[in-house]
Amino acid sequence: MDGGGEGVTKQQMIDSYVQTLAKVLGSEEEAKKKIYNVSCERYYGFGCEIDEETSNKLEGLPGVLFVLPDSYVDPEYQDYGGKDLVAIS
Repeated sequence: MDGGGEGVTKQQMIDSYVQTLAKVLGSEEEAKKKIYNVSCERYYGFGCEIDEETSNKLEGLPGVLFVLPDSYVDPEYQDYGGKDLVAIS
C-alpha cells in the first residue's frame, strides 16, 4: 500500500490496514481489536498488538515493508498501546 494516491480517504486507508492484518489473524473483527494506532499522512502504517509468530507472518505479506517493535510502549504498564509498528507500501 502506497498511501493510495489522489482521492483516497483516511477511512479507506484504515480499511486497508484492517484488511492487511486480517490476512494473518483470520478476520477483520479481530484485526480491528488489535490495531491501536494508524498513520495516513507522513508515513503509512499502523500499530497493533500481536505476538511474534503473527508478526513474522505479517512481515511476509506483499506490501508490508517491515514490522518493528513499538519503541513508545512502556513494557510494564503498556500505557501507549501494543507491541508492533507495521509500515506498508
